[in-house]
Amino acid sequence: MKRLYAVAATAALLCCGKSSSGPVYDGGIVGTPPAGQAGFSFAPADGAALFVGPATCTQEGVTAQFTGLFLGFSGYSNVCGFMRTHGAQCADVGKASTTFVGVVILKGALGSVSAIGPGTYDVGEVTGTTEVTATGATVTVNDAACTNGGPDPSTNPVGGTLTITSASAGDVKGTVDLTWTGGGFSGPFEVIGCTTSVDVCGMLAGTAGCAGCF
Repeated sequence: MKRLYAVAATAALLCCGKSSSGPVYDGGIVGTPPAGQAGFSFAPADGAALFVGPATCTQEGVTAQFTGLFLGFSGYSNVCGFMRTHGAQCADVGKASTTFVGVVILKGALGSVSAIGPGTYDVGEVTGTTEVTATGATVTVNDAACTNGGPDPSTNPVGGTLTITSASAGDVKGTVDLTWTGGGFSGPFEVIGCTTSVDVCGMLAGTAGCAGCF
């Protein structure tokens, strides 16, 4: 279960940007710095959603089905273009001198897994028995060398709620309210979805990663 949460947090990095034919990002989200982290506060330049799965994976001898909804809010534009050039996991960890906030809902079940739809999800929580839902978030504040100066998830966990009011492959609406020691990130959002190749099973196995710093 610890690995599932870690994957949930990491998975939020796989989000694409909006089409250049419309607004890059529609929302009222604002951020405030976590304790000791000057310069975090930012208005996202881009935000987007990505549905993945269902995918059937075998981990440590157990076969289960997974599906996920990944949301990302970046301090740079064209997240999708960057990801398609450098790889899905590079949306935050590979982008230098920028800030990225990601939220993910990940479901897993030994049988078939249900779709992710409207509702309120508690960030940092794992719920359910037959079907498990894990909701996680990441905050990345990269310097020029891609060194993350954001909150340390082991000592400064991200909490709060993610409320989805409508969800489709093309558009996700809702509100987010994340908190951490000395700071937070909250407001309404509408983000357009995009599609890209995602190795869900490789992500769960820890074999999918970013190629470098860009």
